[in-house]
Amino acid sequence: MADDEKTSETSDTLKELLDLEANETYDAQFAALMEDLFIKCEVYPEVGLALVESHVEAAGEQNLLRLARMLAFKQLAIGAPDVKKTTLRKVLETIDERQKQFAFKGVNEILAIERIDQDYLRGNPRREKLVDEMCLIMESLHPTLVQATLGWTKLYYWRSEPSRIYLSAKLTVDHERIASKIDAIRFCPKKIARSAFGFDSTETAHGKAVFYKMFRQFAKPGDDLSDKEPIGELTLVENGDWEFRPDDDE
Repeated sequence: MADDEKTSETSDTLKELLDLEANETYDAQFAALMEDLFIKCEVYPEVGLALVESHVEAAGEQNLLRLARMLAFKQLAIGAPDVKKTTLRKVLETIDERQKQFAFKGVNEILAIERIDQDYLRGNPRREKLVDEMCLIMESLHPTLVQATLGWTKLYYWRSEPSRIYLSAKLTVDHERIASKIDAIRFCPKKIARSAFGFDSTETAHGKAVFYKMFRQFAKPGDDLSDKEPIGELTLVENGDWEFRPDDDE
């Protein structure tokens, strides 16, 4: 594929990430400036970070700049620009301390954005995907750090190896079929959640349900769960409805 074709693909993706058309106050010059900035953060992340700092005053759009930083930190965490595409497993096999620091900085950019606007990163699939990629790296390196930093987490981040989600052998719900619904759920326990066990729940008007019992300790199959501190349950129905219920004493 020619370089200009690659740039075009990246540009189309970043337009969705930037969502500039949703804000009519952005003129064409500003849109082009931001698009170039995000391309640099994607392809040459260290160059992109330097450009972000140079645009701090000129752009006047802090969330966009933080989004650009997050993109650059994510790329540096996976080893870009030397590594263009990779898997999480390969990243974790070779990650060094410098890359770990970039991952931590990326999660802190999420926190900085959400302190200003809790909805900025939600409702835009590209932004949510970037957040998930950043958090998945961080949670794989330091389990529970995402929740400790952001105040929320997803079971999706717990599915990386070693998984912290265990399913009952008697589960009758097709878990793989509803996995995508689980992946999108943010929940906010008051205490740090470290492991979850999935069990069948009762039949509902909207289909079968799975409930995930959350524990404060790391737990695995075969453990005596009566020795673990439960902190709540997340119930997911086949149609996508869900509810998180904290334990009474949480």
